[in-house]
This record gives sequence, C-alpha cells and structure tokens, in this order.
Amino acid sequence: MLVLPQINLQQSPDWKSYQLLDCGDGRKLEKFGPYTLIRPEAEAIWHPSNPELWQKANGEFVSTAEKNGGHWVSNKNLPERWQMDYKKLQFWV
Repeated sequence: MLVLPQINLQQSPDWKSYQLLDCGDGRKLEKFGPYTLIRPEAEAIWHPSNPELWQKANGEFVSTAEKNGGHWVSNKNLPERWQMDYKKLQFWV
C-alpha cells in the first residue's frame, strides 16, 4: 500500500470568504463565499480526503477543448455573481 505524506495546506488569514476544502484526483474543492465550487488542479494527484463533501458542490468547471478551455456546470442554485472580500477589498465573483 502506498502511503502519502501528510499535506500541510497554507491558508491566508486575510481571506474572509475563501477556503480550500479538499483536493485530489486532479481537482480542488473550494468555498467562495457561501458557494462551493470544483476546479481543475493538475498537481492534486492523490485521492480526495472527504469524497462525500464533493457531492454538495454548487458548480464545477469542466475542462474541454473549447476556446476558453472548458465551461461551468451548475449543480445547484448558483447565482450569476456574488460578493467576496479580501482584506479591505470587496469584489464580485
């Protein structure tokens, strides 16, 4: 059995509305404000640590050969945009 080393995720204390929840199988699960999204992450070559959590994602960026490299698929009520904060900066996602 292959045993991988414990991964130490570094989080920025300045992010009030972002969190990396899990990663693996070439993807990352992230919380942006109140919404959970799945995005590609080529360096996440291990298996996710909490597979059940991924089922609750609001949307996923699916990589394809399209002009922009893929498209978003919304699994649940995902608004067109929402506000996030970083330090004193507020912006729309």
